[in-house]
Amino acid sequence: MRSKILYIAPALPVLTCTFIYREIFDLRNLGFQIDAVSMNTPPDDRISDEARGFLDTTLYLDKVPESRKFLAFVKALILHPVSTMRCLKLFATATPMQSFRDYQRLGYHLIEACYLFFRLEGSKPDHIHSHFITGSTSIAMFLSELMKAPFSFTMHASAIWIDPVALSTKLERCRFCVSISEYNKQYVLSQFGDKWQSKINVVHCGISMTGLAQLPRQRPKEDASIGVLAVGQLMKRKGYHVLIEAARILRDKRVNVVWTIVGEGNQRGPLEEMIARYDLHHEVKLMGARPHEEIPQFVADADIFTLPCVIGDDNTRDGIPVALMEAMAWRVPVVSTNIVGLPELIESGHDGILVESDNADALADAIEMLAKSAELRQRIGNAAVTKIEREFNAARSAEQLRDLFDASARASFRQA
Repeated sequence: MRSKILYIAPALPVLTCTFIYREIFDLRNLGFQIDAVSMNTPPDDRISDEARGFLDTTLYLDKVPESRKFLAFVKALILHPVSTMRCLKLFATATPMQSFRDYQRLGYHLIEACYLFFRLEGSKPDHIHSHFITGSTSIAMFLSELMKAPFSFTMHASAIWIDPVALSTKLERCRFCVSISEYNKQYVLSQFGDKWQSKINVVHCGISMTGLAQLPRQRPKEDASIGVLAVGQLMKRKGYHVLIEAARILRDKRVNVVWTIVGEGNQRGPLEEMIARYDLHHEVKLMGARPHEEIPQFVADADIFTLPCVIGDDNTRDGIPVALMEAMAWRVPVVSTNIVGLPELIESGHDGILVESDNADALADAIEMLAKSAELRQRIGNAAVTKIEREFNAARSAEQLRDLFDASARASFRQA
């Protein structure tokens, strides 16, 4: 029997984080017993059918009254003063802390960890793992101290740059850290020291290859238009404003392209204004958020997939978007940008095309080149699925995590 692992996530199982619950599925298939804690309950329309089972088996912290959390903290001080004082010392000495708000959040997550300590008292995990470096990992760090169980965490993109609350302390205290890209790992090492080199392990977020062969073939088009698809939250870092500029450029050049954007977010208003200003209502369609089960049909109708990612004004950025991996696995040629970890996924000209970030002319040129050559689209699509099978396959990623968790279990056994 493999280790019993407690997973902690900001929101589970939400559509924007399918990689977390699928990772749990894969690890369970490898023999791990995994319980889940979510800081927040996702809206019902942001949950995929495949993941609805999590709603009945996940502990949601936002459903717990604040008074019960605070009483748990007081109880911990009385019944477990040594462990609780160690947590308070971690709180007081944590680095980096950029503002008073960081201390407010870290203190609140200590209180939540105390609640979980008593709530899970009868089913102590062998290991605690969290996703994202902020709240969920803060809880994992304190819970690790209270339960005397090792913890680890997976660090993703934006928070590393804009909200690295107590990250140095978390790196020091964790058993191991997972980075979803070499790019992110090297950035953290440059900011927090090469001493964490051996502790940070690169494990790409992979996707399941199961069922991809059953993708329905493209329906015959009524005209000669080329279908370009983009899937992801309507956030500035996705670069949809660049996509719409490219749509205007190609419309003015009379290149017959229809653009479909699937996703929802705070940029809907500005994007709708751009579409209206350029009179692109017939060329660009905003479809809103859709369940993951519907995405294959959108892909089946697409000739090209694009996600022209940018670094936002507030320094937010994507890591390696899962949507790009899925399009590549479905043999749809992808166009993205040459920033952050994207060159780890796409070798430009071979299994996709990378263009300069925030450059609508370059994006339009790449789309036009693919639109005019079915042979190029097919060649890039075939190379793309090979890349995913080799390096971004969920089964392979799960095996890498298995090895890390197993090594942690062996280390715990030696220390016992």
